[in-house]
Formats: sequence, structure tokens, C-alpha cells
Amino acid sequence: MTAGLTCRVKKPALWDVENPAVYVLTVRVTSDGLTDEASTNLGFRAIRFDPDQGFFLNGKPLRIKGVCCHQDHAGVGVAVPDSLLEFRIKKLKEMGANAYRSAHNPPSKELLDVCDRLGMMVMDETRHFNGSQDSLSDLEWLVRRDRNHPSVILWSLFNEENALQGNEQGRAIAKRMVAAVKRLDKTRPVTGAQNGGHVVDGKLNPNSVALELDVVGINYQVDRYDEIRAAYPRKPILSTEDTSQVMTRGVFVTDWNKLMLASYDDKYPGWASDNRGAWEAIARQPTFAGGFIWTGFDYRGEPSPFGWPAVSSYFGCMDTCGFPKTAFYLRQALWVTNRPILALVPHWNWPGWEGQPLRVMAITNAESVLLSLNGRDLGEKRVDPYRMVEWQVPYAAGRLEAVAKVGDRVTARVSVETTGPPVALRLSPDRNTIRGDGRDAIPVTVEALDASGRPVPTADPPIEFELSGPGRILGLGNGDPTSHEPEVGRQRRLFNGLAQVILQTTAGTSGKLTLRATAAGLAPATTTIQVRTAVAPPSVPAL
Repeated sequence: MTAGLTCRVKKPALWDVENPAVYVLTVRVTSDGLTDEASTNLGFRAIRFDPDQGFFLNGKPLRIKGVCCHQDHAGVGVAVPDSLLEFRIKKLKEMGANAYRSAHNPPSKELLDVCDRLGMMVMDETRHFNGSQDSLSDLEWLVRRDRNHPSVILWSLFNEENALQGNEQGRAIAKRMVAAVKRLDKTRPVTGAQNGGHVVDGKLNPNSVALELDVVGINYQVDRYDEIRAAYPRKPILSTEDTSQVMTRGVFVTDWNKLMLASYDDKYPGWASDNRGAWEAIARQPTFAGGFIWTGFDYRGEPSPFGWPAVSSYFGCMDTCGFPKTAFYLRQALWVTNRPILALVPHWNWPGWEGQPLRVMAITNAESVLLSLNGRDLGEKRVDPYRMVEWQVPYAAGRLEAVAKVGDRVTARVSVETTGPPVALRLSPDRNTIRGDGRDAIPVTVEALDASGRPVPTADPPIEFELSGPGRILGLGNGDPTSHEPEVGRQRRLFNGLAQVILQTTAGTSGKLTLRATAAGLAPATTTIQVRTAVAPPSVPAL
């Protein structure tokens, strides 16, 4: 039996990316003295994709600044604890992203809960482009499960179905899948990510799958944006995937033999573009709704442009641990408008390079940058809002400083310094408390410091870890795309100055977790995390 009820809500607080108001709806059913209940989170917001003006949230124009992400993390694979999902979404928000594409499969319910709570819009994607009843049932399951999440603004039916997206069969499949979605949810538009089949020789392809979609989704094809716009004058258009720039965190000289790529945003496969060019192309299309970067984080597999022994991708704005690459700061400068952004690359530890020119890039949303080395003025330059600003600086050990300005007003300062050798370790947990429910997890950053307490960006010693208290070391990582070290255990090498340890509690406990890190020749580090009493979720004992 199905019952329908109508509830009036007077003046609800609206869900948006800055103030994500989430409500809880609870339904109770009572029969013969027995009561059952179910609760679901929901929010109130209005979305609109316009072919001429882009995307609107609650009636206000908003550029979609999105990221495509696989759901895996260093040390844990795809079995990502809820709190680590929250850590990842917070990092993306810090970068300036406001939208998340689940690539290329449905997101976990827990991820959507986090996106609801933190204000991250979601392009919710199914895995199979197929009109069979089994596949339609899977699609209907997805829509039923996720349609109350205010964060979900788009349904996506496919990704790069090259054999189908431009022919009659594919168009028929899309029509069936769109109808299945609309039977269950008419409030959200449907899209799909196409890397071809949009236009042929400047003319509309009459069998393009895009003709069945509410929003035309484009993967790459930056040089055809004008042509695609002209082919679909009455449809909203969104870059469902772009960029695919490759770099290695903390590396600034490419070494093909070591499978290391410099982090200057200038290396990418033939189908792709750099971060700056990809966003500039979208920004210069005012009718486009926005775009999604490939990718927010590095992930296992697809180690383009290499193969084995590289084991994870190079595409991410962050590595597999969530440590920022140069791309992270570039996206901040391109996307963030409500606070000053300034970053400076590379690091300034280059023994043996004395007198040789180094490529220096200042990354900022300011108008100009003044650069100095050891107090010597190296000149002030205007900032291109897309390309940023660069110098060639003969290396000398010391302090390289950048000062960002808007007009004559200083908005930010940042410096990189030549450090001494590492002498001590440092542990920095993401937070100082953890729930003793057996599920909560905390990432801890591991660094090596010099005698002045400065992180050494080139340090790579192996670190041993020891944990005491009611918990365990869940996993380890360092963001090295070529590392074959075990991701479970008690040891991990720093990679370009950083590593990560993920701690998890034991169910039904309280007290303290104490993590100790040691390395040969370095002073050890210890951090203590308070374990708060929490109710463990219902579970069935292991057999």
C-alpha cells in the first residue's frame, strides 16, 4: 500500500554551497501497537540550467567549479571511512570547488550525506549505459536512493560511450534511460559525458545522444567549444570533464626515467589541456554552466603518461593522500574570489644549482606580484588572471619572497626558504579528538623538520610508527605514484617531505590514542588524540 502526504514548510532556510541548510524528515508508521520509523535528510533549493546564462542556484547565477573524483584514498583503497570522505570534501572546498562528479559510478550514500552537510553540489553518475531492464532497474535504484539529497543537481547516464553516443542505437538507449529517470524525478536535469558525437564537420549530428539530454555534457574538445555551442543553441552546455593535466607533487624537474613530472602545469596528454587553459576556455564561454576537472585527487591505476611500475594517476590537483600539488593553488587562484590567494613554486632547496636559472611561478588572484631574493628586488610584474606570472631566477640559497598587490595595497605575502638537513619529525593530526565507535578515522600528516623547525621539502627517510591506546593504524600513504610500499603496517617513507598515517578507533572505547614516529638520526615525534565515548553502530558479529 502506498500513502501520499503533503506537508507545508513555511519559509524554509535554503540549501546552497555557502550555507547548506539540511532538514530531517521522519516518518512513523504504527499498526497494532507496533511502530516503525525512517528518517531522511533533505533540503530546499531551486536549480536551473539556462542555455543562454548558465547555471542558477536559488535564482542566483553560479559557475560550476567542479572536480571528477574516484572514491579511493591512500592506505584504505575504496573502503573509505565516512570521516575521511569529509576530510576529502573539505579539501576540495578549500581549493574553491563547489561541485563533485562521481566518476564513473554511483557515489556512496555516506559521501552524499557529507556533500549535503558541507555544501558540495553533485553530478550523480550511473555506471552502465544500457537500456536493458536490469540496467534500468539499477538506474531506478540510484534515483530512488539519492533523490532526496539536496546536493544532487544532475543525473549523469554515461561516460564516453564512443561506440554508441553518436548513433541511432545510442540515442534510443538514452531516450529510455531519460524516461526512467523522469518517472521518478522531474526536478533535476539529465546529462551524459560525451567526448565525441556532438558535431560532424561543423554540422549537428542527427543521432547525437545529446539530443535526448537536458544538459549537453562535453569531455575535453576545448578547441570546439564555439562549434558545439552553435550546434546546440537551445540547450544548456556543461564541461563534464576537462584538463587532465599531469604532475607529481613536490617535483619541479621532469625525470622520465624515474617517472616524475614537473609541477608547472605544462604537461598533459594530447586530448587534454593545462589547468589554466581549461578554465580560461570555460570562462570565455559565458553561456556554459561551468566544468569538472579531471581530477580532484590522484587515484590507483591509469598512470598516464607512464605504465608500470607507476601505480597511480598523475592527474589530481592533490595526491592520493590529499596533499596539494601546484594545480591545487592554481585552481584556488582561478576560482576563489572572497579571499587573497598567493602561492610560490618551486621550493628553495637546490644544492648544486647555484647560479643556474630556476623557473619561479607566483600563483595568485591579485593584480601584481613583487618578487625578492634575500632582500634583493627582482621586480614587480602584472598578473595574467589565467596564466599567472613567472620569473627566471638564478638560484642562491636563502629566502625567496612574493608580495601580492591589488593596486598599491598589499594583500598577501608568502616565502620559500632554503632549509637545513632534517633533524626531527613532526606529527599533525587533522583534529584532536576521535569518536570511539570503531568507524571514525583521522589522517595524521608526517613531516621532517630542520633545526629551525621548518619542513624539509626534499626529505625522504623511512619512518616507523607505533600506536598505543584503543585503536589501530588503518593505513599509510605518501602520494608517490611509483611507490610499491605496503599501505598497511608500521612503516612508510616520506615522499618529498610528506607522508600520512590514518588512525581508527576500536568500537565501544574511550581514552587516548598515542602515535609515535621514529626515524634513524632524527628526533622522534609523538601526538595524542582524545577518544570520545560514542555508540557503535548496529552490527552482526563476524563468523
